[in-house]
Amino acid sequence: MRSSRSKTTSIRSDRCSRRAFVVVGGVGLGALTDPLGWALTSIACARDPMARGASPRVERDAPRSDDALEAEARRRLVEYPVDHDRFARRVLHTWTTTEQVDALRLLPVLLSRTASPVNGPAYFSRLMERREREHGDEVARLLRQPAFARLRFAWTSTWPTRLGWEGESYGGEIVEVVLRKEAVVARFTSARGEWDFADTDGAPVQRAAVLADPSRLGAIYFVADDPTERAAAYREYVLCNESAIESWSAGTDEIREHVQRGVEAIRALTALVARTGSQRAGDDPGARDTDWNAFVARTAWSRPSERRHRDAHALYLASLAFPNDFYRPTEQRLAVLADALRASLPRGEPLVHRPKRQFALDRGPSILRAFVHVTLGTF
Repeated sequence: MRSSRSKTTSIRSDRCSRRAFVVVGGVGLGALTDPLGWALTSIACARDPMARGASPRVERDAPRSDDALEAEARRRLVEYPVDHDRFARRVLHTWTTTEQVDALRLLPVLLSRTASPVNGPAYFSRLMERREREHGDEVARLLRQPAFARLRFAWTSTWPTRLGWEGESYGGEIVEVVLRKEAVVARFTSARGEWDFADTDGAPVQRAAVLADPSRLGAIYFVADDPTERAAAYREYVLCNESAIESWSAGTDEIREHVQRGVEAIRALTALVARTGSQRAGDDPGARDTDWNAFVARTAWSRPSERRHRDAHALYLASLAFPNDFYRPTEQRLAVLADALRASLPRGEPLVHRPKRQFALDRGPSILRAFVHVTLGTF
């Protein structure tokens, strides 16, 4: 839920007619322009019921006080923020297509690609290659070993990545990934160029310990926030080691409940915005996309994990992975997001898999090897 994430200054296309880009777990980046009308035309994801020209449903509940609306939105949004200082998560979610879920039923290889067949390696992969070459980065060198070559991109919850970026589609199916209890999550922000590590409980892990036992490294919290390299900031979790995954699943009741909670959270914020408006400091709806993107990355993502004093608007911004125009907290945009989430409520038979693959630094998963392991029941 990844393309090479090239930035352009202007991309205007019709989601109903454009070629869909699909990478298993790929979340690419497109232009940060003003795509509202384009987004309202259609949500270009699998199973999307919104026809060309359809308008999003803006639902309003019975009248309530401003304080009550704020309290309700805060209550529903408080579980979603991700802060730089609280990055270690065990449960992650990645978007994919119905076709890919069907393929996973036949051959349960979750991390299956090293690059997009259309756009080549992801920005994260290119950055790791450059850091190894130019800085002698030991962790980057580790991540370029075969065991970490195949990637999937994810986030802690579903709604902050549902709409993606203009010009790219990730599909309308969610795969929930649970890391092993003993797994380690890394943090790397491109602006700082430094590594940090924590276990799934959030306790710090020493760099030397990860290099000594890389089998525990399951995901990287990656923040692309260096303004000298990219026109827009974004963040994601990079799943990099199938042997560090305890289980992954699709179409389960737990996933349905998770998506439904997201729908209710966005509905609650929509009701608040309809009453009070969406403008805050740095969040002028008329501001350029790049200015708003920089404001969110600079302020909302770096706040301490203490959330008791955050209002609903701040909680929403602190939850975003892709601060582009699709996610501006206006009534119309939030309605588009809620409709897209409703369209993604799981259907069909649940799929649950518990990988059994053993870690080998010099050998990554291959389709042929996976087929043999599946046949033997050892993958």
